Amino acid sequence: MIKKALIGIAAFLGAGAIVFGALIAINSGDTKNSQDYESYRAAMEAFRDATNDSSANATTRINNLADNIESTGDYAIIERAAKSYMRDVLVPYYEVAELQNKGIYKSGISPELIKMQQPDFVDALSEISTMNEKLTQVQNIADNLFLRDAAEKYLGENELDGKYIKIFNDETKRIYDDVKLRQNYYEFVNTYRPKTDYYSKILNFLVANKNNWHLDDDKISFKTTALTNQYNAIVSNKNF
Repeated sequence: MIKKALIGIAAFLGAGAIVFGALIAINSGDTKNSQDYESYRAAMEAFRDATNDSSANATTRINNLADNIESTGDYAIIERAAKSYMRDVLVPYYEVAELQNKGIYKSGISPELIKMQQPDFVDALSEISTMNEKLTQVQNIADNLFLRDAAEKYLGENELDGKYIKIFNDETKRIYDDVKLRQNYYEFVNTYRPKTDYYSKILNFLVANKNNWHLDDDKISFKTTALTNQYNAIVSNKNF
């Protein structure tokens, strides 16, 4: 298990989680006191709270709040953009974190898993496929979204006063300026990609040769020495 230092979902990310602080106050008196600003601030505080939710419903909360825009006018533009950017960065990682705590990633290829899912291992291979997709997303996020320019693209073609862009950047830079957070994404991919490839090779070999093996006293026995040697070569090539 890699060490995690990510915003939110403490159950997955542990004591090292980086938690959002309070929204940076705006110096302009008319902005700070405006009803629209207060609506924006409350909406973003609720959203940040959702990213630190330790329950199984955290991802659902994030998605629901990202779709629900509380402020109006230009504040609605930056609220929608900030939430969309943060959701796109965080949710795929949280989904990987959920996957690692269940199914084949929790049990490994155990005798119990083989007994329950042989000979086609449909559920385990589905979990592996989903993990591969999510890891590709996490890799792309680390490569492309930890940049100010990437975050500001979420503002679209709207012509905004500089103060609104500043509010937006004060919120989103908590992510795109976080070098440790970005590195953690790469570490997660580097940890779970080899495990995913390893499990996939073993299970696909068993499926391809499902008529040529059986489970005997919690051990796989093949009909031929050649298949036994091929299987042992795959199993021994563990690099995580």
